[in-house]
Amino acid sequence: MIHLGPLRAGCLHSDGTALVYRPVRGEGPDQPITVAEGDRLIALAPWNHATPAALHACWRRSIDVCLVRGAMITPLRSVGGPDPARLYLRRVQHRRHTSERWRVTLARSLVDAKTLAQQQTIAQYRRREGLAALEPIITAIAADRVALGRHDSAESLRGAEGHAAMLAWQAIPILTGVAGFRRQPRTAADPLNLLFDCAYSWLTQLMALHLLELGADLGLGTLHSDADRRPTLALDLIEPLRPIIADRFVLAAWREGRNRDAWFRPAIDRPGLDFTPAGRSTINQRWRTWIFGGPRRAGQYGRVVATARRWSWTLLRGGPWPAWQHLHDPVPDPLGQDRSTRLAHGNRRRPA
Repeated sequence: MIHLGPLRAGCLHSDGTALVYRPVRGEGPDQPITVAEGDRLIALAPWNHATPAALHACWRRSIDVCLVRGAMITPLRSVGGPDPARLYLRRVQHRRHTSERWRVTLARSLVDAKTLAQQQTIAQYRRREGLAALEPIITAIAADRVALGRHDSAESLRGAEGHAAMLAWQAIPILTGVAGFRRQPRTAADPLNLLFDCAYSWLTQLMALHLLELGADLGLGTLHSDADRRPTLALDLIEPLRPIIADRFVLAAWREGRNRDAWFRPAIDRPGLDFTPAGRSTINQRWRTWIFGGPRRAGQYGRVVATARRWSWTLLRGGPWPAWQHLHDPVPDPLGQDRSTRLAHGNRRRPA
């Protein structure tokens, strides 16, 4: 396995004979990447602004491409040679990304879809459980959504998304009974923060994998900056899915979980908490059932697939951006199989 290590943001490209990593800001010399005959895996840290030529070289050499996020790895199996449709989508994506109007329109549609999902998700708990304390939060998020039309830049839309998220987090203590809860991303400071971190990471990996299969450049995000060396496009596209998939998963696991205290323990190699073996097994099984479905209900994976495909469809046609109505429709089954057949073959299968 070849690992590029903790490199700064840059690009991976090919001169036809070798793969070369080049930092984007002239922070160091080009770094050649040797590929031995037995190497079948290359870890890109990060996969930001990689050119079609680099992707072509990976496929031509039958190298598997991976995203690396700490110890979490999402593989992409290379089959055959480079697909012209994938390379074309990436070229179109780079061309569209140079348009400020395009980026702002995409950012506004994503923030609008996310605020609507937040509003509707919290409203469902309000109606079902009669929690009157949620009503001011729902009203405030709705007002933020109405005001989105006044934002004319990606930066201001990030601010609007952050304000709506701050309002939505105020519902968590009401829904979980954890007084004083405060969202602290990527800290695992308490059990709820650890659960949210894991759910968002797993959802990002699912989206990133499907975008790579489409041929997208994961480094071309709008709401997220590529300076933090993360798959920013995947992070953008999961924003509308966070309330519907990740937040609902965490709330269900927390409220329905028995012996929750046995799920967590102090982390050994870092501050914060980690899962016990039993807790990790329980949460992993719950997540697989939630995403891929079980005997009694469909999973949520269809929403991930539909979101990525809706993005690629609109990208290639030049707009207009959809209302992401599929987020609120019944869950589609991307496998196109009878449920009993799918379960017999395993829930991990992805559509071709």
